Amino acid sequence: MNLKDQVAVVTGIEQGTGKTAALDFAQAGADVALIDFNPRIIAETATEIASLGQRVLPICTNMLEWKEIKAAMAQVVSEFSRIDILFNNMDVTETMGNSYVDEPDLDWDLGWNWMVGDRLKAVFFSCKAVLDTMRAQNYGRIINVAPIQKVNVDGRRLPYSVSKAGVIDMTKNLANEVGGYDIRVNAVVPADIEMPIFGDKAYQSLAPIVASKGETVAPELRKQGKRARHLETIQSVLPLFTEASTFVTGYCHEVSGAPPSINPWGVRGIPKIDEDGAALTIEYMPSAYFSNWADVLHGGVISTLLDEAMCLVGMASFKNPTFTASLEIRFLKPAPTHTELIISAHRTKMSRKLINAEASLALEDGTICATGKGKVLIAA
Repeated sequence: MNLKDQVAVVTGIEQGTGKTAALDFAQAGADVALIDFNPRIIAETATEIASLGQRVLPICTNMLEWKEIKAAMAQVVSEFSRIDILFNNMDVTETMGNSYVDEPDLDWDLGWNWMVGDRLKAVFFSCKAVLDTMRAQNYGRIINVAPIQKVNVDGRRLPYSVSKAGVIDMTKNLANEVGGYDIRVNAVVPADIEMPIFGDKAYQSLAPIVASKGETVAPELRKQGKRARHLETIQSVLPLFTEASTFVTGYCHEVSGAPPSINPWGVRGIPKIDEDGAALTIEYMPSAYFSNWADVLHGGVISTLLDEAMCLVGMASFKNPTFTASLEIRFLKPAPTHTELIISAHRTKMSRKLINAEASLALEDGTICATGKGKVLIAA
């Protein structure tokens, strides 16, 4: 692929897919503008691109503000005189729990606006901000990124799925509106993608893995024993960025390793993992389907949650699949369903093949409902 003398704008650098796209564009000869919230990631990626001999413009800005993203794109045009490619990888963090429709006490105005409104707004603002330039030069290639939840129903991530479905519909409508200017607007829908903190071998485990913010075991793992790599996602759509791609627009390209198999009742969480893998927290809102009596979370489910958290610490520590060697749970207070719970786990000792770990399940106010101790063995 030859992108010599072209200018590519990549948003969402912090996600591995965005960084991979930026480096691929630079290797193909394009000058690259990087736009993200995270100044450290932008600076690191800019250094790598510069080492390839290409010009690079790092811009740290708030992509949820129209004036800021408009100013950022104007800065790109001022520096490079044109914008040929937009790789729109912008996303925002999921902040609500796992079950939605039957949750009456959530802050729906704030939560829905954040997960649906802000996601769509960030993607649209980036598209809108480059269109005047692309129209004026009568050329442009746009790829919007939307995870697999857009096309596959996920029983307990409704707002997230809706937002990504909106990205695809936005893509199709934009393609129709600007097609007369030789601007092609397409979308790529990647399935579960690798997460470096767990290591390659960990992706071959059938343990609950959380690389997509709480997914159950991905169909790619069950049937292929691996997840998609960022490079696969990018290279599968690279032809859409070239001048040779004059016809395809409004197209949704799904990068999937296997047909979906959805378990809407699986135990899922949203992990926040320390960089060294020594500790994590998971925000979890259990459904009534996991209750024992009177909306009290079943003890077996509590044990599973604590066990899963400690195993994930093991996976992040060893970067390999792990399994539980021993588990001890103490129940201190009833844990309600339909209430946000905080699961914490950390390792207390680590040897070559084993870690000792502790975990707790608490209410939002810090009240501890259960604690656990366990030994986790590396499976490799």
